[in-house]
Amino acid sequence: MIKKNVKRYAPPILFPFAVAALSAIAAMNQGPVRVYWTLGSLGMIIANGVYNALQERAAATARDRAIEAYAELHTTLFDGGQPLVRALGDVAGAESRDKRNHAISILINRTVALAQTELGRRARSMGVKCNTRAAFYRLAHESPDGNGKPGQVKLVREYYEGRSRDTAPRNDFVKDRSAHDNEAILIAENENATLVADLVNKPPAHFQDNMGRSYKSFIAVPVRACGRSYGLLTADSDEANSLGELDKGFLILMAGLLAAGLAQVESEKLADIDTGSLGSGSRDVNGQTASTGQNAT
Repeated sequence: MIKKNVKRYAPPILFPFAVAALSAIAAMNQGPVRVYWTLGSLGMIIANGVYNALQERAAATARDRAIEAYAELHTTLFDGGQPLVRALGDVAGAESRDKRNHAISILINRTVALAQTELGRRARSMGVKCNTRAAFYRLAHESPDGNGKPGQVKLVREYYEGRSRDTAPRNDFVKDRSAHDNEAILIAENENATLVADLVNKPPAHFQDNMGRSYKSFIAVPVRACGRSYGLLTADSDEANSLGELDKGFLILMAGLLAAGLAQVESEKLADIDTGSLGSGSRDVNGQTASTGQNAT
């Protein structure tokens, strides 16, 4: 960090100082010596101008890249987001419970598939050979004795895409099993997304084995709507720094669409419970047993 700051701030300070010093020395000398010092001063002025021009060019390049990245994100959202919007519409317009369940499964699958193909695109366009993986984990409150009371909190993997089958993401996160499990559940139950760009060199405190994992960069986004948590949408890559803020923003938008669909299914199930059309012992989208006046079987 110190070396980086020196490289950044030293030239703008040293160039004017050198010009002033050389000019002062030139003023105190006569003949050829004065010419040499004057030429040195002129050289420093030219060097300062070149340095400023290069800095402006680098800034312009950075701006151009940022504009391109945002334009690419907008294009991806427009092209890739349309299937998600249609799938969300199918969830909202489903006329039966079976059609609703089918529609939400399609929405989940399309969300994960889009995350897997689109996240890391920017890094790949710059020559980084990264393989991205995405997954959706459903938040569940399992009742160990089947009495319908809230029990063990866990995130259960429902669908994933990316990389080979021997590198499948973990099946679940269980509360109080480990600090890593607790952190994943905490992210799912709160509103803030998490981006770890370089897991190898800058791992979170709760990672006990950051070197032994198949991914080097990851994003985790809570799937929430109306103050309620439905799960966790994740994406990871096998190359460090291949996922960034733009990827995180994209995943947040997709998680929002998915949450809207899950909230719709939940509201429909609650309506079914109120009308008595849902069988006893059924569970809501978070795995909680619906209360119908009878114990679950």
